[in-house]
Amino acid sequence: AKPTAAGRRGGRVCRSLAEPSLSRHVGGEAARLELRARMHRADGSEDAGTGSANCALAGLLASLDGTPPGLVRARVMQGVEMGRPSELLAEAERKGAGAGAEAVGR
Repeated sequence: AKPTAAGRRGGRVCRSLAEPSLSRHVGGEAARLELRARMHRADGSEDAGTGSANCALAGLLASLDGTPPGLVRARVMQGVEMGRPSELLAEAERKGAGAGAEAVGR
């Protein structure tokens, strides 16, 4: 499912499943995103760093209507509350009407 403008308020997109807090800051050629998230598994445990999910997140944000062409960079902190802090960096590029993931990791 792709979030729509109706699902966004004041530049924020929030999904209750993982309860992330997102905000996009657009300036120049790149849209910059900083996010602090907690990702819970179905059994209640928590993943300290979900690289594949964060790469998909960057691609999703780059594909949202209204995102200008250029880079979307995401710096994600996970695992803080569980004592296993993980910082993940993800980048996607929007070229015209499409987006593609470029890199994730740290």
